[in-house]
Amino acid sequence: MQKNVPTYGLYGEASAQRPRFWMHSETIASRSRFHRWEIRKHRHADFFQILYIRGGLGEALLDDRRHALGPGMLVIVPQGCVHGFHFSKDMDGQVVTFVAARLAALASFSQALADPRVVAIDTGSADGRLVGDVLARFGGAVARDGSPALAESLLTSALLLIGGLLATGVTAESPGTERIERLRRLVALHMREHRAVSFYASAIGVSATHLNRLAVQATGRNMTGLLADALVDEARRLLVFSGLKIRDVAANLGFADPAYFSRFFATRAGMSPKAFRLAERDTLTGRADPRSIDASAATE
Repeated sequence: MQKNVPTYGLYGEASAQRPRFWMHSETIASRSRFHRWEIRKHRHADFFQILYIRGGLGEALLDDRRHALGPGMLVIVPQGCVHGFHFSKDMDGQVVTFVAARLAALASFSQALADPRVVAIDTGSADGRLVGDVLARFGGAVARDGSPALAESLLTSALLLIGGLLATGVTAESPGTERIERLRRLVALHMREHRAVSFYASAIGVSATHLNRLAVQATGRNMTGLLADALVDEARRLLVFSGLKIRDVAANLGFADPAYFSRFFATRAGMSPKAFRLAERDTLTGRADPRSIDASAATE
């Protein structure tokens, strides 16, 4: 199924030769910006890669499985894994590349890093912060090209830290399902109150940053987008299935200003509340022309 996937040395460099170096680091933007922020699927014959996302959003394809990316996430790409990426233009992140054979020599790392995966780390924890710091220091040591022993020591430290985080099981394949379900219930209960993200984070017992990361993992949307989607979905339901006037729909959803609600809805739904109601009622009644709907049904 993967016969036509190219094999590269790095992102876009086809190579049949053995690598002449064993560790490297660069920013994600340094290459992806030249490819319109999209890296088509490929594999590496010799290299193992770890991507660390500091800011921005994206999507990773790992052996035909798609994962949403956001701040505080690590992408583990073992040798031979078919992978590709799409990044937002504000992507802030780092790619660490090293010869896979070196990893194989480190038995304690091999098991933890054997499978491709996306790992969400808690950057509010000491170990979570340390991973980012050590990877940044590693990148600096590689760039200076004068401290190979320091760079190797930093890479080893980063791998040890990542291995420990993997042991906690906080990965994109198991993204705090219980917390996400609790979040969905809280959003349904409190969305009309227009609560801040910090309210939901406190209710669930995590930091706002961590909650944003969990939301991106589970839905592909950050908390601001998730809350907006919930309000728009409920607005759609009320517009179609209730007889409420648009100003009453706005009030029902906690909007004091009907005009602001209409702008909020139009920005996210692509049409005004009135136009949406007409279009949906036309569809439900099978009428070809929205103008044929009774004037009373469109009265607001």
